[in-house]
Amino acid sequence: DCAPAAWISGDLHIENFGCFKGDNGLTYFDLNDFDEAALAPATWDTARLLSSILVGAPAMGLRAADATGLARTALDAYRTELRIAKPRWIERETARGIVRQLLAQTGQRTRLQLLERYTRRDGRRRHLVPDNRRIWASPENERKRMKRIVQAIAKASPEPSFFNVIDIAHRIAGNGALGVRRYVALVEGRGSPDHNALIDIKQELPSAVAPWSPLAQPTWHNDGDRVCAVQHRAQVISPALLRPAHDARDSFVIHELQPVADRMNLQAWVAKPRKLRSAVEVFARLAAWSQVRTAGWRGAASVDAWLDFGRRNDWPQVLLQRARAGAAQNASDYAAFSALYDAGAFGALG
Repeated sequence: DCAPAAWISGDLHIENFGCFKGDNGLTYFDLNDFDEAALAPATWDTARLLSSILVGAPAMGLRAADATGLARTALDAYRTELRIAKPRWIERETARGIVRQLLAQTGQRTRLQLLERYTRRDGRRRHLVPDNRRIWASPENERKRMKRIVQAIAKASPEPSFFNVIDIAHRIAGNGALGVRRYVALVEGRGSPDHNALIDIKQELPSAVAPWSPLAQPTWHNDGDRVCAVQHRAQVISPALLRPAHDARDSFVIHELQPVADRMNLQAWVAKPRKLRSAVEVFARLAAWSQVRTAGWRGAASVDAWLDFGRRNDWPQVLLQRARAGAAQNASDYAAFSALYDAGAFGALG
C-alpha cells in the first residue's frame, strides 16, 4: 500500500463516531472505537469508512448512485484535510448541522438520569438493577475480581475515594464487542447517593487488524495499554477516566459511562441530502485529523508524508474501487450468512 503509515482505529465505520465528554469537561464529537487499533497503511481505515457508507445506503433508503456520491463527498473531504495536515476538532461551540443538533440534544441529559436508568436508590445507598437484557448479575468470584481491578486503578488515582466500589454487574453493549467480558461498576464518585458514578470495564483482545498489516507493530505491555495509548494520541481529548487496567488473566480498558455519550442516526436525515452530505464530510475530516495527529509517533509517517500524499492523484479512484469491492463482499457474505441462518445452521444460537 502506498499510503502513509498511521495509527488507525482498525474499525472505522459510520457507527463508530459519537459524542462524549472529555477529561477536560468539554463535550466532543469524534472517533470512539479503538479496540482494533494498529499501525497500518492509512487507507485501510478510509476504505472501511467509504465501504460502510455504501453498505449502509440500502438501509437508509438511498440509491446506489446516491451512495456513491456520498462516498465521493467523504473521499474529497478526507483528501482536503490531508493537504492541510493540521488536525482540528469538533466540540459544541464549533459543531454544525446534524452534529450540532446531536450535541445539543445530549447536552440536556444529566448524570442523575443515567444513574436512575441503571440503579435504584435505597435510602442513602444505590445498587445496580439487573434487567437480564443490558445488565446481568455477576457471580461473586467475578465481582471480587473486578473490584480488585478497580481498586488497583484507585491506588494510582489522585482521588482514590472516587473509585470506591459499591456494586458490580455484567454489562452487554455494542455489536462486535458482544463476545468479550464487560462490566459496569457503581462507584462512590463525588458522593452517595446522587453523585455516584458508573464505570465501564471492557476486556481488550489482540487487534484483528494487526496481523494483516505489512508494518511491524511495536511491543505493548498488554492490549489495554495499546488501545488507551492510541486513543489518547488519535483523539484531541480522550473520554473522562479513560485508562488501562489488567490482572494476571486479562487486560481491560475503563472509562466513565456518560449521559452525553451517543451517536447520530443517519436514517433520520435521508430526506435532507445536504445534511447527510455534511455528516459524511465530518466523518472523513475526523478520520484525517485522527490519522495526522499520530504523525511521527511510534512508527507513523511524518507530517510531510501526509502533505505529499494529499497532493497525489494516483490513489483516490483506487481507494473508491476498493471500497466498492469491500461493500460487495460484505453483501455477499451477509447473503450467505442469512441463507445458512434461515436453513437452521445456527439453531443452537437461537
